[in-house]
Amino acid sequence: MVGDLARIDDVGRLADQAREHGPIDAWVHNAGVWVRGSTPRTSADGHETTFAVNVLAPHLLTHLLAAELQGRLLWLGSGLAGSARPQPAALGRETDPRRAYAESKACDVALALAWNRRLPDVISVAVDPIADLVLQGAWLGILNGLPLGASGAWTHEPHHDRIEGRQA
Repeated sequence: MVGDLARIDDVGRLADQAREHGPIDAWVHNAGVWVRGSTPRTSADGHETTFAVNVLAPHLLTHLLAAELQGRLLWLGSGLAGSARPQPAALGRETDPRRAYAESKACDVALALAWNRRLPDVISVAVDPIADLVLQGAWLGILNGLPLGASGAWTHEPHHDRIEGRQA
């Protein structure tokens, strides 16, 4: 499947392509952008690029694919999520690239939790892909169905790591 996550129409086409393959056992929201260099600051649809790619696209894809999702939904986050405090009225308006990225990853953690509630038969989690090896093993296990009892979102704060969520 090929598409531009910064373009809302392409996100819809990606969902159409994915639906052609039938039920989805695991979906990983791995694509992400940190605006720098020649990367445009706004998408063709007029959204701040980081917010469009890292937040809007995965949220829309999840919505469009909700009926096909059957197992796991994984949101790749970042330890920077813990440094962000997104304000609902200002989502997608951050102009500092580092803060925009951090806020987008904090939004992904919130979306993982929200979709976990909205799709009770799907385990939705957010993880930091460069966390210590124990947590890396945990998210791989989640994809493989090992810790079925834990679902939710991983968050990183300066003095502790934790997994929050519901028990299956």
